Amino acid sequence: MRSDIPTHVFDDLRTIRRTLGSRLARTAIFGSCLTKDFEDASDVDIALFVHPLRFDEVKHALMTVRLSQPVRIASCNGTYDAASPKADCAVKDYHVVLLHESDPNQRFMQMNEGKLAFLEEEESFTPLV
Repeated sequence: MRSDIPTHVFDDLRTIRRTLGSRLARTAIFGSCLTKDFEDASDVDIALFVHPLRFDEVKHALMTVRLSQPVRIASCNGTYDAASPKADCAVKDYHVVLLHESDPNQRFMQMNEGKLAFLEEEESFTPLV
């Protein structure tokens, strides 16, 4: 796991976990924040694996919770496209992908095979095996 991911990211992930409660099965980070120095990353990519429910409920919860960075919900229907470039890369935001735990999007899983780091209960990330 990268050691340069700031504490506030972990704090925000704990807040998301508390907010979604039992609706959230797993949380993972992926993308440039894992492959580059955190300061060079364009955003913080988060995959939320939720138990079957309406994505609009999760989206509403994420848009109303107070986090240290803005949230962009990239997927509300289990589809996935990479984040579009932002005009201001100095402001990092959370690029959130919502996936059903029981049936995650196969394209997303294939694109990120071996590139997801899951947040465990002890609040450290472990790579997907």
